[in-house]
Amino acid sequence: MLAGDGATVDIGLDYTLQSWFRQEKFTTICFDNELYANTGGQESGLMQKGFVAKMAPVGKKFDKVRLPEIAKESGCVYVVNCTVSKPSLVEKVVKNAVLIARQIGPTYLQLYTPCILEIGKNSMEGLQEMRDSEKPGERFAYKEYVSDEAKAFPRRSG
Repeated sequence: MLAGDGATVDIGLDYTLQSWFRQEKFTTICFDNELYANTGGQESGLMQKGFVAKMAPVGKKFDKVRLPEIAKESGCVYVVNCTVSKPSLVEKVVKNAVLIARQIGPTYLQLYTPCILEIGKNSMEGLQEMRDSEKPGERFAYKEYVSDEAKAFPRRSG
């Protein structure tokens, strides 16, 4: 399943969680741009605390929903949190997620894809935004969870 943060977390969280609880063998890919970009910049559950957007002028009052952690707790056997700044890495994690899901159980990828129009940046600044957010300790530093069952499954190295 491919969806934005609104459809995965806010509007569609029940469906997302139910598919994980039932151990459905498919991959959920969330394109996380941290706001409702297609409808004018409203606040999303995945928006950063304090972020101000066009349709969220006072800023978000609570922390970003930790969906990768929820995915692990809900039975996902492979979970990755990263940006899309490195296409070869994205290709690798998507292949791993799909192959593992087909054989073992649900997998989840949260891919940071900032909406440069809504955050007021050009394309190169958007790329730099991703690179900055993937540094160690930042919100999209590469994180990978692999369950014991999935560790036994051969994964792609590149």
